[in-house]
Order: sequence, then structure tokens, then C-alpha cells
Amino acid sequence: RTKGTTSLSLRGAVRWVRVQDRVPIGLDFTDPPPGYALLALDLLVERPLGKDRMQLGIRGDNLLNTAYRDYLDRFRYYADARGVDLTLWITWRFGHAERLP
Repeated sequence: RTKGTTSLSLRGAVRWVRVQDRVPIGLDFTDPPPGYALLALDLLVERPLGKDRMQLGIRGDNLLNTAYRDYLDRFRYYADARGVDLTLWITWRFGHAERLP
């Protein structure tokens, strides 16, 4: 938390996926891909601006750039899933100086 009513938060998550082992034998082109783990982090800044309220955030997914193939992805036969993914967003609430949910 920073000074005044401006707030700063950081969240982390790990998505762990096991290898799909409930697959009919001999009905697919290849074996199921191995399991994988992905690391994600969110950084959020929230502050009042007059009568309004603003949130600014950034999210990073697959921060370790893990090469993986999801069993339900049709492209898994040809290519790995995407690597590092960064998302930046801004939320602006007009006339709502109270904290956002």
C-alpha cells in the first residue's frame, strides 16, 4: 500500500497441468503431450482521481517461457503453445471514488 488511498497489489499463480492419461490407445496420431507448469504474476495500482477511480494493471502469463502443448489444442500436433504473454489494462470508473470490487 502506498500513501493516501492509492493501493498497490501483487498476485502470483502457478498453473500445473498433468499429462492426459485417460486417452484411448491407438486412436490418435501421437501420444499425449507431457504435463507442464506455468507461472503468472499480476501487478495492480488503484487510485482515486477527483470523483473518479482508476485502476492500472499488468499481467504476465508463462513468465518462464515454458514450451508446452495443451492436449485440447488442435495445433498441438504442429506447434508449441504461445510463450510469454503480457497484458496491460486500464479501468476508469466515473463518479465512483470508493474502491473497486
